[in-house]
Amino acid sequence: VNLLTRAPGGTDKTLVYAVRCGQPQAQDGVREGWLRLDAVRPLPPDEASRVPETDWLSVRDTLSRTALVRASECWQDFNEPSALVLREGDLLQLRTAHMGWGFGWPLASPARRGWFPLACIQAVPSSVSTLVERQRQEMPGGAAAALRALLQAA
Repeated sequence: VNLLTRAPGGTDKTLVYAVRCGQPQAQDGVREGWLRLDAVRPLPPDEASRVPETDWLSVRDTLSRTALVRASECWQDFNEPSALVLREGDLLQLRTAHMGWGFGWPLASPARRGWFPLACIQAVPSSVSTLVERQRQEMPGGAAAALRALLQAA
């Protein structure tokens, strides 16, 4: 089972969104949905190394289930501890949206998580090219080219 996300703070933290690959009876060999957190466990490295590649979710498939957005302006709320400070241009992963607010984190700092107004973001394609473009802006040319080749091979 490939775990993609947990329910955000403020809602049920006992659920995880999972994708199971390699299931012949499922459409495209994939089943997905919410599971109870206590029904799964991380695999130790030796056990994980024995999982067939057909059971791993590819980078491309992971991105197709990921919502990426870009902060279109700076924003912060000093009075709300669950708020995420936005910097214009931040590339964020959006986990959930509710009543004009989004919960997510900057890809550059996934430990920084919180809520922000949806009016301060713009959708961007959830694709390898979006990630490569972000890396190209932050990395020397040779390193960005090597990353692009690696991601496109996945």
